[in-house]
Amino acid sequence: MTFWASGLLGVLSLILFFKSTFGRKAAETQSLFSEKLWGRVLAVLGALLCYALLMKPAGYLIDTFLLMTFLFWIVKGQKLRWVLLFSLLTTLITYYVFSVWLKGQFPEGLFGL
Repeated sequence: MTFWASGLLGVLSLILFFKSTFGRKAAETQSLFSEKLWGRVLAVLGALLCYALLMKPAGYLIDTFLLMTFLFWIVKGQKLRWVLLFSLLTTLITYYVFSVWLKGQFPEGLFGL
């Protein structure tokens, strides 16, 4: 199953790559290498580095909530109430799926969360 899922993901990625590169609207979209997007790329990389470093001391729930809040608010530019709602929902859904349903183990961190 893992092989077929990764194969399907690879094929879909290639289709999206070719469609965005050679499609009609390819000239209208911004390239990753344009100067405007480098700030966002570096911000996301920095956030992911902090996420990895803070996972053990802060715990999964707190760390993931902070990462999602950063990504939705700073990178995506959503309103604060939607940012908090989507961050909370994302954190709780992923925690439920990976920890409760699939019996995965996450670092507990602060307050045993």
